[in-house]
Amino acid sequence: MAAILILNALAFLALSGLCFYIFLQWHKKKHPCSIGRTLLIDALFFFFFAVLSGAWGTGLIIPAESDAGIIYTIFILGMTATYLITVYQLTHFRNIFLIAFLYALSILGAYYTFAHFTASITFLSIAVMALASLDLVFFTSDYLKKAGFAGLAFFAASLAVFLLSPTYLGIAWFTPLAFLCLFYYYISKDSFVCEYTH
Repeated sequence: MAAILILNALAFLALSGLCFYIFLQWHKKKHPCSIGRTLLIDALFFFFFAVLSGAWGTGLIIPAESDAGIIYTIFILGMTATYLITVYQLTHFRNIFLIAFLYALSILGAYYTFAHFTASITFLSIAVMALASLDLVFFTSDYLKKAGFAGLAFFAASLAVFLLSPTYLGIAWFTPLAFLCLFYYYISKDSFVCEYTH
């Protein structure tokens, strides 16, 4: 368990560093596009979970399984929100608003209907982010198409590790996070990305 948590911490740290590096590169090139600011928020978001996973893995904090479930729910909700914002900034497809609206309604329904709220949120979030990834897959830019496929791979891997893990603390996030790194990498390689998002 400790080894998985440490690997998760390293993966979150790498992802945070990648987002921050891309932000700095765009900032140095005087590209003050909106997605750059979103990446800075993403960097801070992933850094928080890197620190938390590291504290859990090294024993500095001893979490209860119920606490891990709450933190996990916060992570998946935050991840979904930032992903939808990023995809909208890249594509400006208004169907993202409909997806976000249906997602919010589903969360409310899951809260009042399902006993396993966190599991319900996970499946809903993966479905919503997969739908958003399809917007990138069908976009004109080759790099954004690749980002869309990386996003789909991230959600497939996330679902797999969630189903295979007996506990929230034991979820091997480092595997799907590798695909999320590819998602951000492909976005950064598109030289016109700030024209889409300015």
